[in-house]
Amino acid sequence: MNNNVIEFEKWKESNEELLMMQSESIKTIIPVVFVYGDDTGELFGTLKLFGTEELASIEVLRREIKEQEEAIMKGFNKYGDEIEDDEINPWGEDEFIVCKEGIFHWDWKLEDYEYFGQVEGFVKKKVVTMLKDVVIYYGVEHIHLYRGASYHVSGEYIAYDNEMQPLVMLSISPEGCIPIAVPYEKEKLTIFEADFAVMNLLSMEEI
Repeated sequence: MNNNVIEFEKWKESNEELLMMQSESIKTIIPVVFVYGDDTGELFGTLKLFGTEELASIEVLRREIKEQEEAIMKGFNKYGDEIEDDEINPWGEDEFIVCKEGIFHWDWKLEDYEYFGQVEGFVKKKVVTMLKDVVIYYGVEHIHLYRGASYHVSGEYIAYDNEMQPLVMLSISPEGCIPIAVPYEKEKLTIFEADFAVMNLLSMEEI
């Protein structure tokens, strides 16, 4: 379970009474994966919204889990191919997912997709993906940013090196770490836009 989900769970538990008492909406912006596909063999996820009508139903994802469980028991999938997996691979294990019915996350205790709320809008935000391993030093401390890892950009500013040349600095927050600044170097990282979901925390209910 990633840091976004853990922090959200802690917030929900500590503010349960407040949520019940509030009459106005409380909205937050969260990173999500949009899941598309009409059948279990067609499912795919993306960080960009392609439209809401085409989103997959959560029931398709639940049906996929049952197919995985049956395949593990039999030793081969529905196409007759042998498999070596001994555990299911659900969507939303490390992130929030968006389906037709709303926002979900996989809960291993429930062994099901847990409903979190409805999407009330979308906001584009910048995301950084590392192309190479990078180590950031802060005195005696150091932070590893690994190749292939992605981080949300919370801010950017201009700094100057020792030769007074301008540098674009990006503020990111690696999991379990305070926000740090990394220089934008196109050979080390790439930037793209992702669609974040706006969610009303008061819309949380069972589905």
